[in-house]
Amino acid sequence: MAELSSIRQKQSGFKSSRTSTQEKINALDTTLKARIAEQNTSRLACPSRTSRNWIVKLSALRSRLTPGSMRLVDEKKALSEISALRKQRKNFAGLDEAQKVINDLRLKIAELKKTLDNPEAKALSDKYTEIQKELDAIKAEQDSAFKNLNALRDERTKLHAEQAEEVHRHP
Repeated sequence: MAELSSIRQKQSGFKSSRTSTQEKINALDTTLKARIAEQNTSRLACPSRTSRNWIVKLSALRSRLTPGSMRLVDEKKALSEISALRKQRKNFAGLDEAQKVINDLRLKIAELKKTLDNPEAKALSDKYTEIQKELDAIKAEQDSAFKNLNALRDERTKLHAEQAEEVHRHP
């Protein structure tokens, strides 16, 4: 019983630690979801969805801009598009940084989840279960013995009553 009490105390400590860790995971998960939503909103604002698309588009525009290959109106249009794409480069730097933050948050969450699987806590839980089974078996044995003892007492009382009745009938 003292060992069970000791195990319960240790399990309580593990449980509070686990609860604290789970709260941290939940907070990080909420932050992660908010960051992902922000990033998705930012990506929707960019005409080129990825930095690779941006680079390809910029390269294509630059290659078309050889002198004399375009009409002046088309050349001005291409130059303004290149200017707009260069401005977007800042957005992509921010998106890349946001993605790094998201990846870091995911890594922290994964590390915290690993700490939830505490082998010592599992071993204590298994030992507690084993001891509890032994105690339950002993209790069942005692209950059975007590039941038999009660049955024997009832039979003894019945036999005494019969004996007393016999003595009263044949004095």
